[in-house]
Amino acid sequence: MRGFAPIGLLVVIVLADIPVMAQAPIPTVHTWGDLQNAPKFSMVPFHAVDPQKTLPAPTEPVSFQVGVSSDTVAAGSAILLYFLGLTGSQDPYTPQEWGVYWLEIDGQMEGGSTLNITYHDQKGPTGPLFYAQAISFQTPGDHVLKLIKPIDPETKPAPKHEVLAQVTIHVKDVPNNRWYPLWTIQKTSCGARRGKNADGSYYAIEPVTNPKGGVAVPDPPRPGWFKSFPNSEKALPALYPAGEAGSRVQLKMDDSTLIVTFEPRIEGFFPDDYFLTRWWVNGKQVELNPKESSPGQVRLLDVYKPDSIFQRVAWRASIGIPLLTMGAQIWHTKEVHFDLDFQPEWIGAKKGDRIDVQFLYCPTGFIQPPGGSANCFLRGDEPSSSYSCTSFSELSNRIAFTYSGDLKHPQQ
Repeated sequence: MRGFAPIGLLVVIVLADIPVMAQAPIPTVHTWGDLQNAPKFSMVPFHAVDPQKTLPAPTEPVSFQVGVSSDTVAAGSAILLYFLGLTGSQDPYTPQEWGVYWLEIDGQMEGGSTLNITYHDQKGPTGPLFYAQAISFQTPGDHVLKLIKPIDPETKPAPKHEVLAQVTIHVKDVPNNRWYPLWTIQKTSCGARRGKNADGSYYAIEPVTNPKGGVAVPDPPRPGWFKSFPNSEKALPALYPAGEAGSRVQLKMDDSTLIVTFEPRIEGFFPDDYFLTRWWVNGKQVELNPKESSPGQVRLLDVYKPDSIFQRVAWRASIGIPLLTMGAQIWHTKEVHFDLDFQPEWIGAKKGDRIDVQFLYCPTGFIQPPGGSANCFLRGDEPSSSYSCTSFSELSNRIAFTYSGDLKHPQQ
């Protein structure tokens, strides 16, 4: 976290005097007013401090409300869990880092019995704290999502976990709702190459292949505060946009290059970390295997965090891509040229077929859950205070080309 030194801590929860509703339903919420009317919980999170006890533990109760965007989702897609912190600690952390609740999915705890969190004694702005977490489900059927009250693992005898609230998520097998990462074939040590437009602006150039499998979902921004609360009738931000109308993302194809322009800027080293795709062959959306192993099975991307580039470089090094050259400078761009190494057999295409493609721009990156299971990633980073958007991702226009049969020049 920028500006603060992380300290490994153990989370212990002490109940506040305010009673906590046991096993309340997690409601489906669509507007800010819905979230404000959701069941309230109140607790005192106790961060067990460093061995020297130099940092104070919280003493004020944290009141919060939660809701889900839907109780029905397509396999390979995700719901949003909305969190609204009302009073108490204003630290810019996720609920898990606060020690407010943990998640359990189908009886499996997400986050374990201990959490490594960061702590600092500087407070953020006063006002409601908002947080949204994408939870992706891969297996069709009914899955039970529970909020669990964390407990001190050293308590003797060991207490049982208490369920605060829960909801059953109905997961449907609807393949056309899935989005897939591009497969990066970048082998250079400095990430994407740079090109220069006539106006002097730079664009990133990155070799990729079309997807083979491995679904992913957009990663919402980090927690953020409100100085003034949004209108109660205003819709909560969605994970996916309702359509491409008004989108700032434009896609076109030039020979074997997919060119995408967008707002705002991204760092230009690994631009594939910001885009998901879906493809059609002769009008039918391609159904790729969501369990297919692919490069980037776990991508740690946070555009607010200065060392995120090096985390991703380390991942690339682990699969054989050289480390970033020492002394390379971070640069940003609003345009990416994806040089397409087309693999028609991956999407079942042959010469003369019409191929359609569309991009989903994820400004704060995306996450890939483990294939074939109901699971999610829990992490917290630097806060963002901008929640004026209606969606956490943006849809490009859909383009089409006729496959020429030439792998080097696929556009006829």
